[in-house]
Amino acid sequence: MELDDAMLGEGEVYEQHKGVSMKFRDALIADVADSDCDFLITNDERCKKRLNEFSQKCKAMNFNEFKKLLNGIV
Repeated sequence: MELDDAMLGEGEVYEQHKGVSMKFRDALIADVADSDCDFLITNDERCKKRLNEFSQKCKAMNFNEFKKLLNGIV
């Protein structure tokens, strides 16, 4: 799997997100989002819930929540 310009975090969110499910890809996405993003837009409810539990930097939301956020800005 190539990471290109993605920035890995310290691994704490990776380990917490992976948990016992061993969903490595989801954990990697969560760790990169926590390290490098303000928002993660996803329709994966499990990923959204877990990232919001463990990340202090990145807010996970679905597309409809993101649209509401944007409508509140403009």
